[in-house]
Amino acid sequence: MDCVWLERAKDVATEIGPRAYKDCDFKPHDVLLCTNVNSNPIQSIEGKVDILTEEAYDAAVKATKDSGGGGGFVRETFRCRRALVARGKKKHASGGNVVPVLFEPGRGFRPKDPPAKGKAGRKKKK
Repeated sequence: MDCVWLERAKDVATEIGPRAYKDCDFKPHDVLLCTNVNSNPIQSIEGKVDILTEEAYDAAVKATKDSGGGGGFVRETFRCRRALVARGKKKHASGGNVVPVLFEPGRGFRPKDPPAKGKAGRKKKK
């Protein structure tokens, strides 16, 4: 089974770098979608967690607090706001860029396409 991993922000802090890590304002239940893929046997999957969008996570926390639940979840629940996009063809995502994610119902999370770089859209000098 080909797997794309979600990593806890604290576990990839060294790959992101201290400045970028601080700029991202990670919260304790944040995970990053990593763009590296590897194959694993299905038997290696140990359990389930819930991965929510930022809006769904915040709404769920509010709903459980409003119902007197104290903001707790039934099982481990995380929110995914960003992706760690590997630079080049490295095996791991070290030195990657942190970018926002989009959630597509029925398909899941994917990194948001970065703005186009280059000369497109620039006015030529006369």
